[in-house]
Amino acid sequence: MIIADLQLARRLETNDAHGTADYARLLARMLPDSGADVLPIADGLAIHTGTRFPINRVIGLGLHQAVTTADLKQIERFYRAANLPPSVEVCPLAHPSLIDLLGARGYRPLRFINVSVRAAVQTDLATDDTLPHTTKSLRVAPVKAADVWAQTTGRGFAGCTDLLPPEDPNFVLAQIGFARPGALCFMVWKGAEPAGGGALIVRDGLATLYGASTLPAYRRAGIQRALLTARIEVAAAQGAELLMVNTTPGSQSARNVQRVGFRTAYTKLVMIQDGV
Repeated sequence: MIIADLQLARRLETNDAHGTADYARLLARMLPDSGADVLPIADGLAIHTGTRFPINRVIGLGLHQAVTTADLKQIERFYRAANLPPSVEVCPLAHPSLIDLLGARGYRPLRFINVSVRAAVQTDLATDDTLPHTTKSLRVAPVKAADVWAQTTGRGFAGCTDLLPPEDPNFVLAQIGFARPGALCFMVWKGAEPAGGGALIVRDGLATLYGASTLPAYRRAGIQRALLTARIEVAAAQGAELLMVNTTPGSQSARNVQRVGFRTAYTKLVMIQDGV
């Protein structure tokens, strides 16, 4: 049994913060004019990718120490200098000072994020049939062609069928997802056609599943279930003992991960300060 305690939250949030920071650091190299940056503040990381991209928030704050007014003022200066509203993820196991100070400084709730986990080798499922299996018509395989993977997953996120232009944010972020240190990227093929893709990183025994999307024409065809099953198997083979994935509560992605044995460890609240 996985216990969702402070120790686990620290591990997951530290991993999430550093993994998300990969996007800003790689974007800064790819597009220096983006101004993308990462700033350590207290025990968290303030991450921004600029006004064209959506990864702009603090992750991991308040899990090892109390949060101070000075910490939040530093966060606010960082984001306002980039013409962005300050935004902070709140883990429910963080020090109470975090949410108290955010409320006092006028932050409001923006959205929720489910943080879900499962053991890499799971023995408490009712039957083997609980895990979905790749069908004969689907093939999941590693991919080393960055543009093919980025176009497929980027178009899945964009919900379009046409090729994305190089400057499209979905394509750029997918390229970065492919280029992250240690990334293992996979495609699902239906016959000879790419249908979807997803990625995996294993760091210190913890596997993070990310970047999964399906092309519109292949939705509800088992693409994500096939990707999840394949990545769980690869994570175990790579030495992971624990897997994590972030989803939006109530989404199809949240339902998909639950069907393969993930359970919500906790739900984070993203808070934002208006008036930039």
